[in-house]
Amino acid sequence: MSSATRANRTITSQTANSNASSHASEIWDRIQLVPGVIGLFLVDSENIIVKSTLDNSTTAQYSTPLKPLIDLAMMTVRELNPINRMQTLRIATMNYEIMIYPEKCYFLIAIQQNKNAKYLKPFESY
Repeated sequence: MSSATRANRTITSQTANSNASSHASEIWDRIQLVPGVIGLFLVDSENIIVKSTLDNSTTAQYSTPLKPLIDLAMMTVRELNPINRMQTLRIATMNYEIMIYPEKCYFLIAIQQNKNAKYLKPFESY
């Protein structure tokens, strides 16, 4: 492979990473403006926290149990129809909703107050 071809692949890879990063930033900024959003964090495919509006321990308390659930949901969607991919996973509890947006290299996870909650407690980790 020529050095020009290698350089072109490197530039293409950097551009793809930059575009993915820009896309993630746009989504991040948009979700932060949604009323009721309590926390927002970004984890990579290895479940390493990349960015978070929550403290590290709270982010880890949510991201650790969510990773196997995300993997299972993605696998289930693929098994049902191999040409589909999961776009959003929503988990609703009495007080909160957890919205998971998977992308190629990362997962964007938002925690928001459940609009239908009758008894809203201050946000706390479990």
